[in-house]
Amino acid sequence: MPEQDADIERLRAGLAAGGAGLRVLIHASDPGPGNGVLAAALPGADLICHDSYDGVAELLQRSRPELCLSYRFGHGYPRAPLVEGPHAPAYLHVAGTGFDHLLPFDPDRLLVCNSAGFQAPVMADYALAAIYAINLDLAHFHAQQARQDWTGRMLRCAEGQHAVILGTGPIGAAIARRLTAAGLQVTGISRSGHTHPDFARVQPAEGLAAAAAAADHLVIAIPLTEATRGLVSAHILAALPSGAGVVNLARGGIVDEAALLARLRDGNLRGAVFDVFATEPLPPDDPLWHAPGMIVTPHSASLFDGWEAAAARVFADNLGRLARGEAPLNRVDPARGY
Repeated sequence: MPEQDADIERLRAGLAAGGAGLRVLIHASDPGPGNGVLAAALPGADLICHDSYDGVAELLQRSRPELCLSYRFGHGYPRAPLVEGPHAPAYLHVAGTGFDHLLPFDPDRLLVCNSAGFQAPVMADYALAAIYAINLDLAHFHAQQARQDWTGRMLRCAEGQHAVILGTGPIGAAIARRLTAAGLQVTGISRSGHTHPDFARVQPAEGLAAAAAAADHLVIAIPLTEATRGLVSAHILAALPSGAGVVNLARGGIVDEAALLARLRDGNLRGAVFDVFATEPLPPDDPLWHAPGMIVTPHSASLFDGWEAAAARVFADNLGRLARGEAPLNRVDPARGY
């Protein structure tokens, strides 16, 4: 922990005493699951629940919470009061993985951790299902069903295919394990290119175009940062072989959506499954809704029954670490973007 942390040191004492004297804001559309977890973990704390984006500044001024478990549950996230306002908490814990909605923030003033990792199994399921959907042409058959069109089509088998996963963090690694078990060859792309036990090979980001040229599927599982914004450009999409598929369960701003649309329309891509988009919700008039081979899901790849409580348990585990004088897990660096 950096030495700013007179605030954090005060938190440690309260946490070691079961939360005595501490105020914890649970900011969620349904604070109940988080409240249940934290009430058990911090029996002496004052738990404050707020289920709206409205009134956050006033709530912070009135209740002065030192800790906040923050669920992003809509658009228009109230960043300013939670991150840089005069009554911002000392520790803000993100219930998901991405924290671009908090940027910028001063890491010497605010401790921010995320919950990366607990969603990895369901996101790995999503990635594998997306590859199966592309190989089995499910988007095409769904369109035929609407027309009551009984026309057969050649399918593809995933076994033996080559997937390139952009990102080798906890989610990318879980996807790699799932795809490897399904018989695919998996290459990872990371900033460093360091080897990773869950990938057959890992290449540095500079090798993305070359890796894409040999891919049956490109799976995007990296955070949105200034370095990754627009990384999957028209050039990268053009490098993919004819018949390849693209899966995005990271952030929409990473992909050139106009270039993706063009490749889908000209038939050079077999399909795409996207859970995230540059503008969300995806506008009703966006042509990606009806692009050939496109499957759209509404930013749901990390959601599963019980996910809210699972995120709260990650937060509670970090509070236990702080109480024991240990460094918290998943501390994020705004300069790196993860």
